[in-house]
Amino acid sequence: SNNTSNEIMIVDEILAYYIRTDISSASLTLINHDNTYCAKGIGIKNLLELKKYEIDILGNYHEVKIPQKRMEFNLNYKHKS
Repeated sequence: SNNTSNEIMIVDEILAYYIRTDISSASLTLINHDNTYCAKGIGIKNLLELKKYEIDILGNYHEVKIPQKRMEFNLNYKHKS
């Protein structure tokens, strides 16, 4: 928690903004929409599901769908000087 009480909360689901990933511990840092709660050290190994959402200007959120086909990356491209 960002306040001084440092209370512990157990939740089944959280909608939060991604802040960073700690690669040494394979954990995430998340924060809620009004910056009153910061979840640090959320281990990704035991997560059942992780989804990405986008939020519109009115506050409605929708799941981001993975594109059907990604663009190819050509390693043999030569830049003309």
